[in-house]
Amino acid sequence: MAVLAGAAATTSGGGATGSGLANTYFADMIPRAPNGDAATDAQRAEINRILQADLAAGKISGEDRLYLSQMIANRTGLSPAEAEQRVDLIYAQAKQAADETKAKAMAAADDARTDLSNPCEGIRGLKLNKSSVYITDDIYNLVYQHGKDTLRDAMDLAYLTGQRPADTLKMTARDIVDGHLLITQNKVNKPLRVAIIGKLAELLERIAAKKKARRIVTASLLVNEHGKSMTGPALRYQFDRARAQAWAAHPDRKAELKKFSFKDLRAKAADDTSEVRGDQAASDLLGHETLQTTRRHYLRRGKAVPPTK
Repeated sequence: MAVLAGAAATTSGGGATGSGLANTYFADMIPRAPNGDAATDAQRAEINRILQADLAAGKISGEDRLYLSQMIANRTGLSPAEAEQRVDLIYAQAKQAADETKAKAMAAADDARTDLSNPCEGIRGLKLNKSSVYITDDIYNLVYQHGKDTLRDAMDLAYLTGQRPADTLKMTARDIVDGHLLITQNKVNKPLRVAIIGKLAELLERIAAKKKARRIVTASLLVNEHGKSMTGPALRYQFDRARAQAWAAHPDRKAELKKFSFKDLRAKAADDTSEVRGDQAASDLLGHETLQTTRRHYLRRGKAVPPTK
């Protein structure tokens, strides 16, 4: 949004900053009628949101182009072809302005760099210790038993694939290709292919059967009780509620349950995989470039060793 606002201000020459007029410059140009009638605030806000999303994506989508051209044709009487030309022209101007603003910001950042020594040099930093919490099957099952079906699906999917909550939430049926679940991790943009076998295959069949029975059409693997894609806040709420119900039913396990967060499922997946197939298999599942990263941050149970005698 800041880039669009700055780009609009640069193009309009008004010097406006923040939201307000600067943010609505291009949004005003699209629906401008021959008689001078201005678009409503709601229309400008909608157009601005569309432009922001398309500028961030690097190109205007066919759906947005059609929608905006229809809006122009309805307000101005232009033919569909002329309306599409106006959309293309205004988008090109907005993109050019945004690119120029970004280039100026990068140039300003380069100018601000200094060759002087780092004032923090020599100061010892705070070393953060990794979490040592390992979620046992017992603790996992206590929360699992008190969760809704939607939470159970999410817990199983995160654990079986070893992925972060955000990456788990974005998995869809379209990611199932040639017997693998395709994953592109948000944090490092690394692609993975998880073989759909064993418990993961059973889980995906279970999810598909439930969606079919409820006539849910969304491609998302994880959905809420209304059949919509599950969101991060909804997942957090369901998990916290199930965990609270678990420790209410088992007050003697409250301390252990309180330490359990959804993200710990990734570390549990690493430990359990390492126990059966070794550290390298755990590292591969998590998508790490080096084994050291897995051992340093995710393996929490410690190496299993025999006694002296």
